[in-house]
Amino acid sequence: MASRAVFTDQERPRPCRSTAPRRMCIVGIFLAFASHSRDFTAWLGQSWKPRSSPRSSPGLRATQLDDLDGVVLVPMADDDVSIDDMKPPPLPDLQVEERNDGPKKFPALDGMRPSSPRIAKLPDVEGLEDGKRSLTGEVIATGMELSLPKTKGKAGKNKRWLKGRGAAKRRKLEENSRLEKWLETNGVWVSETAAWGQPAAGVSMAVETREQTENEVSGRGLVARRDIEQYEDLARVPKPLLLTKESSCEVFGEECIPSDMSEYPAIALHLVYEKFVKKEESFWAPYIAVLPSTEEVGASFSWEDEELNTLLNGSICRNMSLYLKEQVRDEFKRHQATIFKQFPEKFPAEAFTHDNYVWAYAILFSRAVRLDFPDGQDEEDTVALVPYIDLINHNPNSESRIRGVSEGANVPGITSTERYVVVRSDRYYNKYEQIYITYGKKSNAQLLMLYGFSMERNTQDSVTIAAGQLMETSPFADVKKRVLDEMEVPPEGVFPLYRDRFTNEMMMYLRMAIIQPEDLDLDDDADPKQVYRALKQLDIKQATGECLGRQS
Repeated sequence: MASRAVFTDQERPRPCRSTAPRRMCIVGIFLAFASHSRDFTAWLGQSWKPRSSPRSSPGLRATQLDDLDGVVLVPMADDDVSIDDMKPPPLPDLQVEERNDGPKKFPALDGMRPSSPRIAKLPDVEGLEDGKRSLTGEVIATGMELSLPKTKGKAGKNKRWLKGRGAAKRRKLEENSRLEKWLETNGVWVSETAAWGQPAAGVSMAVETREQTENEVSGRGLVARRDIEQYEDLARVPKPLLLTKESSCEVFGEECIPSDMSEYPAIALHLVYEKFVKKEESFWAPYIAVLPSTEEVGASFSWEDEELNTLLNGSICRNMSLYLKEQVRDEFKRHQATIFKQFPEKFPAEAFTHDNYVWAYAILFSRAVRLDFPDGQDEEDTVALVPYIDLINHNPNSESRIRGVSEGANVPGITSTERYVVVRSDRYYNKYEQIYITYGKKSNAQLLMLYGFSMERNTQDSVTIAAGQLMETSPFADVKKRVLDEMEVPPEGVFPLYRDRFTNEMMMYLRMAIIQPEDLDLDDDADPKQVYRALKQLDIKQATGECLGRQS
């Protein structure tokens, strides 16, 4: 653009360096535009006021500071350039949308629109998906809401596994909510807030958890809602909420649940009745709603024969699963021939099917616990399904166990005790950490057959070794079995072989099996009584301990 300099009464400028005119032209154009007040084609009579401080630009020397003092660059008419062409494009108006949770109003600043409970959206900008994306975040008190992207640090990480997502997770959340209300109504403390004399519950139900060491999905579980101390009671469930043989007898009567019936079939019948007959009218409906299906449990005894023969061919788990599967089938057939036939009104055929009965056993094998209450009212342990507590998953290294407790007075003339099922923490738990108990010392074959899972880092994993044939071919086998029985070693010779250790019982059995008469300073035709006395004098336990000590 061609321009001509018009001078005021100030002196003419001295010659400038070659780079100065170009830079000063740009500066002059900008200042001329910024200082104009009317739409003219030229600006005259306006001048710069000299700065009082020296410039720091490397392009000008200190002696050239006043080179353009009093000079204004004016566009010529023949340049076909108007003042409008020199104006920057106007900013688009802000688009706003109403929000009820917006920030408070701030005082308006000059040139800015007053703050209001609205969140500003960005205008359409190329590269932002046609303006559909907008930034949301903290509001800066400048008279307008400036949107910034939200960022979450490590401490604010979203616990998706606590709340769940998707339709299936929403359904599970609703089921958890109904179960929580049912538990609270029936005396189980699950509140997130503390009450008078009662702290906030330490655990919460999660719709999805992950195994701690292998990071595999482990279904529903209990997680720490806050930091938990060692030996703190995690959950406490009163006995009336339990599903037991006693509760089954209350539903069907003693004519259907005789005293000689085992606890497992009695509870299985009760569970089928509550789920498939009573349905939503059942007292335990909120609890039964969170129980998994047979496929979700995945216990190998419920697999099809083809799956067992294909996936577990050659393993002892296949034989164990087939045997247990046959036992459940035979038991169901016995019920069909007896109580189902005698009391069809209590056991409707459409509800008491074989598949439903297998589901009940899958729940029992994977969730039932054996309780021993200390009040001495029961001669034997009680098998029970314990709502809420049975959500806790298994860790072979955990030392927490489910136990029964009795509270109240039990003295002559005064008998007022209440029974509870309690689980206590074995260690410290951090907030959001999953709670674990142990299901016992079980191998992966047992876990797969009863619970439907196995663990790569299972410290209790083992294979079964049958050494009975070795004993049968040993001299004086009957005498040796008698001595082993007195030492409380299984005379059948079936032992677990762990990955990293041998059991003392297996080593004692094997040592006894390979002992020959000459090792005892006896003849091959020695009297069995002599052999017995000689074997009793041997300290096999000490010898086994020394052997294991040398190996370690």
